[in-house]
Amino acid sequence: MALRKVSASASERDAASRTLLSEYEALLVAQPGRAFHELVWGLEALLARGDVRAALWLDDRSAPSGLVLWDFMPGVGRRVRVYFGPQHRSAENLARLLDELDARSEHEGSVASVVDYIPGVSREAQEATFSARGFFPVERLVFRLDAEVPIPDETLAGMTDLRPIDAGDEEALVTLMRDAYDPLAGETAPWLFYRDPKQDAREAVREILEGRRGEWLPWASFGIDIGGVLRGASLVTRWDVPILSEVMVAPSFRGIGLGYYLALGSARALRERDVGALHTVTTSHDLRALRLCRRIGFEPADRSAVGLWVSRAAVGAPSPRPGGSG
Repeated sequence: MALRKVSASASERDAASRTLLSEYEALLVAQPGRAFHELVWGLEALLARGDVRAALWLDDRSAPSGLVLWDFMPGVGRRVRVYFGPQHRSAENLARLLDELDARSEHEGSVASVVDYIPGVSREAQEATFSARGFFPVERLVFRLDAEVPIPDETLAGMTDLRPIDAGDEEALVTLMRDAYDPLAGETAPWLFYRDPKQDAREAVREILEGRRGEWLPWASFGIDIGGVLRGASLVTRWDVPILSEVMVAPSFRGIGLGYYLALGSARALRERDVGALHTVTTSHDLRALRLCRRIGFEPADRSAVGLWVSRAAVGAPSPRPGGSG
């Protein structure tokens, strides 16, 4: 078995590479569980820009049997997508490919996560294959607040008005984000970029403010200052739909309704401009976010964000206890 680099330039690729890339992109576009932003630019654009790299996986006869695509998260590892051609879809091939990637990790980067969409390999087979290699599943959930759903008409007693967030708040947002998200791997793994919390928060904030997660909507993004310090913030972006990307509250100010107040403010601002249903993405691990969604009136969307198989070693998650579920 071997891996062979796929050229970033479409004109320099062989027929096998073009075929597998086309097949995989067609499946991704057609599947209802695609994530919002992962395919907005298309695989060709991502490869050409260097945001994603790719390799053919060759079988024992040196025939193309699969495709591996990845991007890098500095200090964490590679976030990988896997696609097998129709004649090569099996748990055995998935195990062999993961072992091949692991054997190359010293020179090419360890695998931090694998997108949980591998056509032709059953969920049960994936569970056994990934679990045996120290991976755990993280399910991402999408909720929507339809335009006709009434938004609660509530205010937060004793709280001053929300203020708009702007680019000058970058440093305050970085500090808030670092403090707001508990270091729980199941909650943060899908968005982790660096292992260092401050560095990771800085990258995430810049992605939003610079429009790398879609168009940032400052007019629907708000902050709450207490004692002259930013203690809570909501950040809204837009791909093909508006997305409540972040609702963050400093740990010492939780439990008094700041997150709810911020989310309502963003929802109302969007409703005033009649931009359609508001969406948000969270994980099944994040109970605070799930409670907030239910309280405001979000319902499960008719689209979902794909999950991940996450390496415990990459994100610093503890190993499961013997006999436990982890």
